[in-house]
Amino acid sequence: MTMQIKMRAVGPPHYVLTQLILGTSMALYQIRLLGADGSIESEDAIEFPDDDAAIEHAGDHAHPHIIEIWEDERLVGRAPPLRPGL
Repeated sequence: MTMQIKMRAVGPPHYVLTQLILGTSMALYQIRLLGADGSIESEDAIEFPDDDAAIEHAGDHAHPHIIEIWEDERLVGRAPPLRPGL
């Protein structure tokens, strides 16, 4: 049995092992839209090539409260709520 490994490892170093095992350069992120009380209103799991792409995607949401970006147990980013009039 021959194992083929794709050596296209991109992104931060913690992705390299995942890329070698799965043969992918994408990581699964959770985009969480929080309510006024801090509870999760909705959550989407989406693959992105890196943290910057996940953060950019989260920034496209028009949400009045906090938006959190997670990769597994790691908090990647947290966007403040939109301010009225901006």
